[in-house]
Amino acid sequence: MLVSRVIDGDTVELEDGRKLRYIGIDTPELVHPDKATECFAKEAMEENKRLVDGKTVRLESDVSETDRYGRLLRYVSVENTMVNDTLVRQGFAHASTYPPDVKYSQQFLEAEKEARENSRGLWGGCPSNTTPEVRFLQAPGLQPGALEERDFGAGQSSCVIKGNISSSGEKIYHVPGCGSYEKTSIDESKGEQWFCTEDDAFTAGWRKAKNCPEETPVIEPVAETPAQAAPPEPTPPVIPPTTPHPPAASREAGSGSARKHSSFLGIIGNILLFVVLFGVGIWLSTIIRQYLPTGLGQGTQPIEETEPRPTARVTPTPTDPYRGWQVYQVISSATRQPVGISFKLPADVLSPICDGTSCMSQGTYLSGGTRFTVALRGPGMALRDFRGRVITDVNGTEFTTTDTTVVGRTAVNFTGNFSGRTVAGYAFTRMHGYMVEVSDTLSLEINHFTPAGITADFEIDHMVFESVVKSLTFEGYPGATQKGAIIPTKPPTATPSGY
Repeated sequence: MLVSRVIDGDTVELEDGRKLRYIGIDTPELVHPDKATECFAKEAMEENKRLVDGKTVRLESDVSETDRYGRLLRYVSVENTMVNDTLVRQGFAHASTYPPDVKYSQQFLEAEKEARENSRGLWGGCPSNTTPEVRFLQAPGLQPGALEERDFGAGQSSCVIKGNISSSGEKIYHVPGCGSYEKTSIDESKGEQWFCTEDDAFTAGWRKAKNCPEETPVIEPVAETPAQAAPPEPTPPVIPPTTPHPPAASREAGSGSARKHSSFLGIIGNILLFVVLFGVGIWLSTIIRQYLPTGLGQGTQPIEETEPRPTARVTPTPTDPYRGWQVYQVISSATRQPVGISFKLPADVLSPICDGTSCMSQGTYLSGGTRFTVALRGPGMALRDFRGRVITDVNGTEFTTTDTTVVGRTAVNFTGNFSGRTVAGYAFTRMHGYMVEVSDTLSLEINHFTPAGITADFEIDHMVFESVVKSLTFEGYPGATQKGAIIPTKPPTATPSGY
């Protein structure tokens, strides 16, 4: 593809009219409506012209296809020189990483360190530069490449919150998306400053601008205040009916002797009633026993047992563990066509894309941040069959290996907890995968790893990865069952291929 115009230090226009933004780097601002050209912006643009203007370039993609402005996101090379790396290594750009496009993040970080230690370019010519680290854009609403449209100073690409001081002296911070964010400029000489997180701004004494989008509030239960009940109507007093009473003197006279007499008679009456009832009960019992069959009442007669009726067994309907997952085909690097091997990924995982122009492997990122990779190996492929070779990273560091089976096929389990690099150029700090025999000459590699410089939840992703491995199917490749479990069979051994 031919470059028809250089726009600035990290943006060009291609011959078909599309604009392209370099992945993983950030050069000083050349044009901004609210501020002067930043230090070394013109030099960066001139160097970019020298490298690519009017030349045919080779483009390499990562995970994202375009940024929010519709610009292509690519790594750009002229012959054997990667322009992204050259601009950082010579001090014309900062390393500025925007996940998930992190394929060369470690390489760019090392290039920036080399430029800084040797005071190249802006590191020697711009005194305001501080020692930066690899930058990861985390501000909501911003996408890779959005920094050219924002009011950030050199070295501020990861701290996007503007701490402004109003004319009345009130400290107010603005995040991307706030109504006044675009027109707010920061003058550090007045005490205004940039913040990397809202917590930092709040701790420093700033409050959030009122015209920022409201977050979904947490609805707390509200204790209901009981309504003031109307006082109950007074209940009219119950006036008992008037009963004629004898004169008080008459009631009092003789009341004591009457109570004593009635109490004694009541006791005698109750005793006599109990005796009579007891006698009647015995008499009735004797009469009834004369008419009952012999043995009745001597105990409960045994009940004849009957055959129990069989209960129908209810078989639970099995649930599909891969419900909602998407099916993907493994692509041959020789033909760019499916080869009959498929696997499944959760619906929230992006579709795998080719790694490099040769499509030596397909990759994507799992939800925990690790990178998932699958590749066909053998004659005619970009990668050789693993059998007969020791499994190492590109620098020769060996993985720990174990013979096993995957979905019924002979395989090798390999694990590495060290800093290494893949054939596709990814630096990693931890990796786990399988080499699976497909036929006499073909094999399949499937793995996931933590990219260097990235914080990922490897353990959570590893559970997903094992489910992905179990979903593998091999259509048209005899000699193994279509699906199965991962079963270790032998102790660790160092075998197959140079990864």
